[in-house]
Amino acid sequence: MIPEIIHQIWLAPPMPEKYTAWGRMLREMHPGWDVRFWTPDNLEDYDAVLDHYDLRGYHPALASDVFRIRVALKYGGFYLDCDCEPIGPLDPLRGAAFVCRSPEEPAAHFAGREVRINTGDFFGAPPGSPLLASYIERCEKMRSSAENILFRYGFLGLSEHLWARRAELTTVTRRELDERYVRHHSDGGWLSPEARANYRPAPASGPLHDPFKRKTAAPSKSARPWPSAEGMLRSNRGGETGCCSRPGNWEMRRR
Repeated sequence: MIPEIIHQIWLAPPMPEKYTAWGRMLREMHPGWDVRFWTPDNLEDYDAVLDHYDLRGYHPALASDVFRIRVALKYGGFYLDCDCEPIGPLDPLRGAAFVCRSPEEPAAHFAGREVRINTGDFFGAPPGSPLLASYIERCEKMRSSAENILFRYGFLGLSEHLWARRAELTTVTRRELDERYVRHHSDGGWLSPEARANYRPAPASGPLHDPFKRKTAAPSKSARPWPSAEGMLRSNRGGETGCCSRPGNWEMRRR
């Protein structure tokens, strides 16, 4: 069972007043719960983790991606981004082995990667979660990778990991989360022009433009295959058929 603990992380104080107010609401909705607010001052091995995963110089929102997994793995509980507005208590979700947002259908895309389960802002697990432990193992293997940080340790990597183990998940639809539990406002400060100018670039490969733009298949340029002889005979209706018993353009469109 997921313990009555909520984790939030903010690595670059001061925090906007709106998020501070939402933090107060979170505590009011969860009396008796342990709501932990993590900063560089109280995160264990903060500097060592930054160096171990080469996180220095990245926007704090990207650096926090590793810390959220570490605290949830060690203590258990729910992780919420600070830009999540609390709507109602999380008690009904405590019985899950791992709870997160439902898969995207169809999948979104970002920086050249498919995003099936975009749930970095919200998830819950008991301490020692095997799913989170295996994700930390994945992060270790990705340390020497040339992939961008979003796929090494961020939401793109987490999405791939959760999708591969989706049979182990309890999922909640985006609509249900928004209406009953938490509403993520996706402020995305790490994507702002100021962030791009002042921090290490997030994507080392793959396009960053058009965030979460769904990919659509390019229209086929190949010729439409000819129908069978029987089909051509069925379509032979005089003046509207074109020539040589080939269906006319109108007939092919109609099909």
